[in-house]
Amino acid sequence: MKLLSIHSNGFSYEVKQKATKDAEEIEYGQYETSERVLVIFISVEKSDEENTEMAIEQASEKIRELAEELGESNIVIYPYAHLSSQLSSPAAAKQILKRLSELLSEKGYNVIRSPFGWYKAFNVNCIGHPRAETLRVVDITQKEKEEIIVEEHPPSDFYVLTPNNQLIKVEIKDEGESRKLRTEIPFNFREHENLRDFLLYELAKEREEKGKPPHIDLMRRHEFADYEPGADPGNMRWYAKGTTLRHIVEEHVYNKVVNEFGALPLDTPLMYDLENPVLREQVSRFPARQYRVHSGDKELFLRYASDFGQFFLLADTNLSYKNLPLRIYELAPSFRREKRGEVVALRRLRAFTMPDLHACAADITSVLQEFEEQYFLAASLMADFNFEYEAAFRMSQEFFEEHRDWLVTLIAKALKKPALIELFPARYFYWILKFEFNFVDFVKKVAALSTVQIDVESAKRYDITYINEKGEKVFPIITHSSPSGAVERIVYALLEGAAIDQKKGKTPMFPLWLSPTQVRVIPITDRHVSYCETLMQKVESAKIRVDLDDRDETLSKKIRQAEREWIPYIIVIGDKEIENNTVSVRTRADGESRNNIRFDDLIKEITSLIKERVFVPLSPSLKRLSRRPTFVSM
Repeated sequence: MKLLSIHSNGFSYEVKQKATKDAEEIEYGQYETSERVLVIFISVEKSDEENTEMAIEQASEKIRELAEELGESNIVIYPYAHLSSQLSSPAAAKQILKRLSELLSEKGYNVIRSPFGWYKAFNVNCIGHPRAETLRVVDITQKEKEEIIVEEHPPSDFYVLTPNNQLIKVEIKDEGESRKLRTEIPFNFREHENLRDFLLYELAKEREEKGKPPHIDLMRRHEFADYEPGADPGNMRWYAKGTTLRHIVEEHVYNKVVNEFGALPLDTPLMYDLENPVLREQVSRFPARQYRVHSGDKELFLRYASDFGQFFLLADTNLSYKNLPLRIYELAPSFRREKRGEVVALRRLRAFTMPDLHACAADITSVLQEFEEQYFLAASLMADFNFEYEAAFRMSQEFFEEHRDWLVTLIAKALKKPALIELFPARYFYWILKFEFNFVDFVKKVAALSTVQIDVESAKRYDITYINEKGEKVFPIITHSSPSGAVERIVYALLEGAAIDQKKGKTPMFPLWLSPTQVRVIPITDRHVSYCETLMQKVESAKIRVDLDDRDETLSKKIRQAEREWIPYIIVIGDKEIENNTVSVRTRADGESRNNIRFDDLIKEITSLIKERVFVPLSPSLKRLSRRPTFVSM
């Protein structure tokens, strides 16, 4: 089956005459809508007759995925024989199209089915965004490996551990269609709503996306990122402003991890040979993650973390106890074949960029100290991004019993609120302890941001050793860490957090230091542009990102555009401001408008709030809105 989809501003068709003797019996007429609609032109093929139910189910799932990506609930099913030369019988086509329409209706969509077997005139008005026109193919003879490969995990129990050392077991209680948390000891989840939602998510173990998270519309509206129809799902395109934001994040994390925390910056390959015995053993435990690549007679895989290259590098390094703890860092483009139903926009991707930190420590005492320092590093980054998060610690029952007091102290010192504890009956993974800072988004899905793991297997597997004080070769203990989480997921959390703030009645915005444009200068008329350009140079010399709205638009429209982009400071310049050597400014954080502000005072105010964080300048092509292209039309 072939499905050509057109996202249209309105759609109409008019029945003209019969095209085949198998045409459906209908009344002549015309269908028309002025609403946005997803029009699916469909050719049912001979192969679909081999298993019609499977073909219908796969087609409905592809349509549902696209409809959710576009936020569209109106669908037109339109028979269209011109997409294939291997058409099914008319009887099978009618049956499949009818059942497909019914199935989509059952899933909550408003479905119109154009009649089969008729010549029809139609009008379609393609909206013209990157996903507005797509061709999808249903082939029931092929099944993606991702649909049949499942990584199994052992059973575990979930607890809440409080800063005062109270351990409370948590289970899920089904009450009809609703689910609640049940605890053996009373615990007030009303005071910890995000922790409640996190626990419900963990216990339900449902990872497939059901609703549409708001960051999808926001990433387009702000021209940060979008789906790439020419790539595998989960591989995104990034526009200029989004790329600028990514660079700010990347530079900030680099500064924290390398310049302040003392990690050595490295860079390692993206793909590796599956015939390597060390790699074959490791990746066989995670088959669902692999992107396979064939090159000549070799079978390679794209890395899903930086571990492979960094561990080979460490194995070739002459290490002494004097070098420990040794910290190495890489900004690592990574690839995972996440299941299709779990992939959505920036929350869960198949191609992502992970700030990856590894450290070698001498023994369990020193590795716990390193773990604690990396925990505080991650907490400082979460504070920089202004994220609310929930902590999870995962380990074996034995490890927990041995180190419970240390863990409680860590929670009391840094988190100062209850944390989720997941306990396994025995060690199953390569790590003995893992923590994550998790973000609960607008639709109550959860995404891990920062994480640290204590790895007790990889040093032996890769033959990584150091020379101890006695001159002996010893295997270190390794920590895996992403102090911030993937760069794409940080942008996701920023957008989702802003949507949550807006729902609570707050003004949605980015932290000032992260805003791609921190100051926008708006001239009232063209004769003020020259003065504004001089002003921009002074703003930029203070390491503040600034742009100029020099378009031929009204002042009110320029201000609305700046507010739509969540610009933190909007400076308006007219005759009075030039004459008095002052500025009029609108501040997004407090919603205030101030007149006759000394320019130097405003610069001091902004720089004091930025607090000497990394400065990534705007591209010259972004500094004047009249020259800036429009990437996304909404």
